[in-house]
Amino acid sequence: MVTWYFIYFSANGCIKPFLVLLYRSRGLREDQIGLLAALRPCIAFPAGAAWAYLADRRRWHRHILIFALVGATVFTLAQAAVRGVWATGAAVLLCEALGAPSGALIDAAVTATLARDPSQGEYGRVRLFGALGWGLAAAAGGLALSHLGWTPVFVAYAALMAALLWPSLAISFEDLTHRERDVEDTAALVAQGIPVGHLAAADKDAAESRPSTGLDLVRDPAVLLFLATVTVMGYAVGTIESFLFLLLDELGGPPLLAGLTLTLTCTAEPIVFYFAGALLRALGTTGSLHVIFAAFSVRLACYATLAAWPSPWLILPVELLHGITFGLTWTVGTAWAAANAPAHLRATVQSAFQGCYLGLGNGVGSLLGGQVYSRRGAPATFWAALAVLAGGWALTSAARLMLGRRRKGNGVAPVQGAEEGVRYARVEMVER
Repeated sequence: MVTWYFIYFSANGCIKPFLVLLYRSRGLREDQIGLLAALRPCIAFPAGAAWAYLADRRRWHRHILIFALVGATVFTLAQAAVRGVWATGAAVLLCEALGAPSGALIDAAVTATLARDPSQGEYGRVRLFGALGWGLAAAAGGLALSHLGWTPVFVAYAALMAALLWPSLAISFEDLTHRERDVEDTAALVAQGIPVGHLAAADKDAAESRPSTGLDLVRDPAVLLFLATVTVMGYAVGTIESFLFLLLDELGGPPLLAGLTLTLTCTAEPIVFYFAGALLRALGTTGSLHVIFAAFSVRLACYATLAAWPSPWLILPVELLHGITFGLTWTVGTAWAAANAPAHLRATVQSAFQGCYLGLGNGVGSLLGGQVYSRRGAPATFWAALAVLAGGWALTSAARLMLGRRRKGNGVAPVQGAEEGVRYARVEMVER
């Protein structure tokens, strides 16, 4: 499992963050770059959900994973040859449409395996190897790009994706082929990272409270609220990932600086992943979400004012906040998906979380950010993202409080607190 994460994120880390610089070097405008950046997650969102649902329904998890990795590799490499916004857009579209489900399928397999056998470790401590690979590869990619150009970067990506075939064949999807398991399966995973309340109901009652179909999921207000929350966060992600490197380029920062920002983000990310279980137990889901919103706010404010700083290199310490804005978000979302999903829909629910965070929200942030950037410049782009984030933070927090009060009034007790919005079971109210 750790090998897959390390190689996969090394491959993507050495090239994907720098593609916006490739687009600019070929004469594309900021609004066109924003459109291409938005195209990636907006295609990945529905495509990933569709592929994951097909994998769950037909139990084709491994076949679809291999197909996705091959498709992503071919059309990422194609971007080295194509020119113009339409040809580049077609390559991006096909890359994302075919490669979308790989992350969700692996996360679903890993969380299911850890639920069955907690002795293999916590999810965050497995996932941190992806952050390590991303950080190391990003620094190497930025250095290579500064001194050698694009060819070695694309060659390194192709070699790493080829090396990913072996661990992809070794990953076990056995736990995803079972139609349903006892609630202890999820409880084993939840106990590693999510604080749970005391239930007076039997396990059967708790299992029956979970949505059993995709339609049940989209009807659940708590599920919709959580997905709305991570969509707002995704808006900030899209703005940062699409336009930070363009800002650094305008301020005279070399590709090496861009690569080092990713190295710093990934220095903090493994630490957060390692202690994710303790953080979730201490903060709970709602507390964690507030911390994430606050960290995003600080990052966006720093980028908005960076032009007034003495040097763009001073942004490097700020990148350590990525450990919270990504590492903690990813752990909360993955654990939330595992807690909400019946066994036969785990890949689907993982895809819904990832699609809203890195798909829908990311895409809207990239698209609207590109429009603001082309008209008002980089500082206004990040100020606008901060305004969206602050408004979303306030609205989702208010909705979470209202939902918690309504649930309590209806005699529905939460698995981890009504305000947590993770999973609910009807129980007899017990003394606290």
